Amino acid sequence: MRAFAPDREPQCLHQGFSQFNEVVTVIQIPEDPAEPSHRPLAGCRILLLDSTGNLHSVYHPTRPLTGSYWDVLAGLPSLVPAGGPLGLLGLGAGTIPRIMAAHYPMQPAAAAGGGHVVHGWELDPGVVAAARMHLGMAELEAAGHLVVHTGDALAPEAAVPGGFSGVIVDLFGGGRLLPQLTKRETWESIRCRLAPAAPGQPPPRVIANLGQSPPTTPGQAGRWQPEAYTTLRAYEALEAAFEGEVSLMTVQSNTLALTGPLPSLTEWPGRLPAPLREQLVKLNGDDGGSTASGSGGSSSGGSSSNSAGDSWRTRLEQERAGAQAGAGSGGGGLQPGHSSTCCWARDVYPLQRTEVNLSLW
Repeated sequence: MRAFAPDREPQCLHQGFSQFNEVVTVIQIPEDPAEPSHRPLAGCRILLLDSTGNLHSVYHPTRPLTGSYWDVLAGLPSLVPAGGPLGLLGLGAGTIPRIMAAHYPMQPAAAAGGGHVVHGWELDPGVVAAARMHLGMAELEAAGHLVVHTGDALAPEAAVPGGFSGVIVDLFGGGRLLPQLTKRETWESIRCRLAPAAPGQPPPRVIANLGQSPPTTPGQAGRWQPEAYTTLRAYEALEAAFEGEVSLMTVQSNTLALTGPLPSLTEWPGRLPAPLREQLVKLNGDDGGSTASGSGGSSSGGSSSNSAGDSWRTRLEQERAGAQAGAGSGGGGLQPGHSSTCCWARDVYPLQRTEVNLSLW
């Protein structure tokens, strides 16, 4: 057995218990970890809940990007009305608000106009306490960028007067998607918390992490992970609640869903701040993968251009043309007119609805 220097081993900074989680743990990963699997998280503090080993939040004081699906969910401000309040159902330790604060204009909660403020709901007060002590949540609150609500994110009270410009849903327990998210009425309740659409403004939207991605090609139903059935049921409930206006994207085996009209290339990824757009490409494998160290993006308010100019647009348009050609010849994959790399797509799972009897699950 190899012996490692103590300063290269993870350190437990906090461990506590609560009525909602078996254990709440904060781990400090060293800057030069001995274990190769820890290197993508070098220098980060991570939040672990229960005994599943799943990461619920990642924090680094100078590197907001995480190299995970949180970086995509944090791009919601590019698609919704500017300056309105944002709801986060499933706050954890505040990873998503921290990414937003580094890349979008934010405003103190008491101020009017100019930027977003995030209202985040976290069920477990033990998680909130650990996040304030060790994971940078107190800094976001002090700056007025985050308003923390301790309680049930799915309760009708998890709302703000006038409604949200956008809502992010990232709700898991015991390593699994909350079963309430497989019900149409849950998504209808969340939809009611959105602000009314305003003429000349982008529509308010919901973006959600639905968990494990099901296969997208025929004949693979027997290879599904059990959690993928829950994902499919949640997708169908969401689609029913939003009258079919739901687009999907797969990031690191997670299914992300977006309500509202299918974004154009100009809207997504075109409107993303350059660091988030670059990270999206990395997460989808075009740049050999990414790490939690990510890019240390600075504050940005729009679709600023990266060093490669508009090369991303050329690449995605080429992929779109390829998708159209493949669909025209009877090929599988995404529907015509959509890219499989960085764009949202429609009707990704239509075959499974006829091949899988969900009532037996």
